[in-house]
Amino acid sequence: MQPVVVVYGQDLGGVRVLLPVVQRLVRDGGFRVRVVGTDQAAEVFRSAGIRCQTLRSYDHPLPLSDAAALRVLKSLAPNLFLGGASYYGDPTNARLLTACRKLSVPTVALLDHWKNLDRFGGPKTQGFAFAPDVLGVPDDVIKSELQELGLSGSRIALVGHPYLQEIHAARRRILSSAGNRALRRRAGLADGAFLVLCCSEMLHAHGPSSSCTPRCRALFEVQDHGMSLLDQVCEVVSDVETRAQRPCVVALRPHPFEMSRPSRSFASSVLRMDHRVCSDVEAVAAADMVLGISSMPLIQAYVLGKPVVSLQVPSVVRRRQAYSSRAAWAWDSEQTFTSVHCVADLKRVVENLLHGRWRPHDLTVRVKSTLKDSTGRAVRLLARAARQDRASVQSESRWKNPEYSL
Repeated sequence: MQPVVVVYGQDLGGVRVLLPVVQRLVRDGGFRVRVVGTDQAAEVFRSAGIRCQTLRSYDHPLPLSDAAALRVLKSLAPNLFLGGASYYGDPTNARLLTACRKLSVPTVALLDHWKNLDRFGGPKTQGFAFAPDVLGVPDDVIKSELQELGLSGSRIALVGHPYLQEIHAARRRILSSAGNRALRRRAGLADGAFLVLCCSEMLHAHGPSSSCTPRCRALFEVQDHGMSLLDQVCEVVSDVETRAQRPCVVALRPHPFEMSRPSRSFASSVLRMDHRVCSDVEAVAAADMVLGISSMPLIQAYVLGKPVVSLQVPSVVRRRQAYSSRAAWAWDSEQTFTSVHCVADLKRVVENLLHGRWRPHDLTVRVKSTLKDSTGRAVRLLARAARQDRASVQSESRWKNPEYSL
């Protein structure tokens, strides 16, 4: 009889990295796949043709209690659990993992981002109490950092990033899509306009097990020298536009956490390219330059070969030191992206791009090998986990991963 794998999707980032794996599992037929998730997760799965039952249909309010998580899993009778690595607010993912331990069900999770690794360990967390039996990570840099935090290397499998693998494989289609041109026309951009896409993210003032407070700020709302970062970007880009005599436009892509909360009113010249207008991949594909810190649209832009600028200004860096987090991602390289330490330095970067004096290099061999066959590695990881009990899953001798080396 085929083993049952229960897949739980909680947030957008986690669902994205899980979706290619779930599609492969359904296509290959080696597992009976049962997918559950939040309303947000269900929308993503269903749009891709994957049946997904929302946890609401179990008549348990979210977040699930420990008892409710146990009841849900008993009703699904899994042989294996696959989830993401959720960070803020909702403890449902952690409670499902705890319930799996009580039922002796092996657990695997895939890490969707390089930052906020303190969700798995550190002085303000409960160590690795809520880590899965095996955590699939994108690369060896994250593996080393997690080991420094205290997670045994036997519980870490090098997988890659299935979502970014898909974007890289489809990069020519994404960048040449007529939809990009149509999106720019709908936004009212003049022909030849230079579009600077500001990709926001939340700068949190709390740890992984707490919810947002009024002290949490959206990146481009942060005040620096008496002005918001977005207003400063608009000022710099307007100055470049005057000198270059070429239309230059600033657009804001809010983080998903921001889209459901009221935001301050920005200048009328700023385009708001949120989920009602386009997806983040579409926004990135339409842009000429992508600006932010470490949100997923920046990494998408990097994988698509777009010019990426990491905004490492002191007012932002200070806020990020409140909790453990990478400043960017593991592939940092001045060849493929650039950093600025004050918004005024953007002027030089934009002018260099406008005059063809800087273009990002192609992805390195190391990055390409990280992306290659990520989905296949994740599926093989699950197949091995399904053949073992929980004690075996955590056995170091069984979880060495020779098939993936950089």
